Amino acid sequence: MNMVFGAFSMSEFAQQQVKNLIYGSTVDTIRESQLRELLIPVHKLDRQKAIHDSIEKTYQLRYEANCLEDEAREILTDTLCYEITGEELMKNGRKNI
Repeated sequence: MNMVFGAFSMSEFAQQQVKNLIYGSTVDTIRESQLRELLIPVHKLDRQKAIHDSIEKTYQLRYEANCLEDEAREILTDTLCYEITGEELMKNGRKNI
């Protein structure tokens, strides 16, 4: 369940732990042995699956939202172009009908 660990590693809890382990004034450094000190919660398998499913659903919804946003931008661009020029945008070498 790498997706669960990935989501955990982006959490404020994990980020703060890593910041506390970093040393060095010019280049941030952290030793592999220090990473073993990170406190990583380990839930029962059914809870891990629920977390994984939730994260997966979130990614799917984010993808769908991005597609809808792209579509809305395209409609807005087409509408503005038509309002300004009185002509529809050309798509794939032909006018958008």
